[in-house]
Amino acid sequence: MKFFNTQLINAEMPEEIREHMMGHKYHDPVRGAYYTPDPEDLKKVYVTYMEHVTISERLPITMDAFRELKIQNNRLCDMVSEMKKELKELKGEV
Repeated sequence: MKFFNTQLINAEMPEEIREHMMGHKYHDPVRGAYYTPDPEDLKKVYVTYMEHVTISERLPITMDAFRELKIQNNRLCDMVSEMKKELKELKGEV
């Protein structure tokens, strides 16, 4: 945890998100009662800082390439969904 926290402090990740990712409770009960982070937003933030907490000499892929692959994957998933819908229509299932 110390490595994770230190790296993310050095990378200037916001404290609230960093503490949440480490499973820490808020010291301020009011903040904890009114702030519930969105898991999808946390994923996006983590991907942004992933290179800072990866323990290897270099990442197997650059962050820009990772983001591009994610965009391509989303497009392909959309295409597959559309093709499934078309197939159902052709089979007369809709």
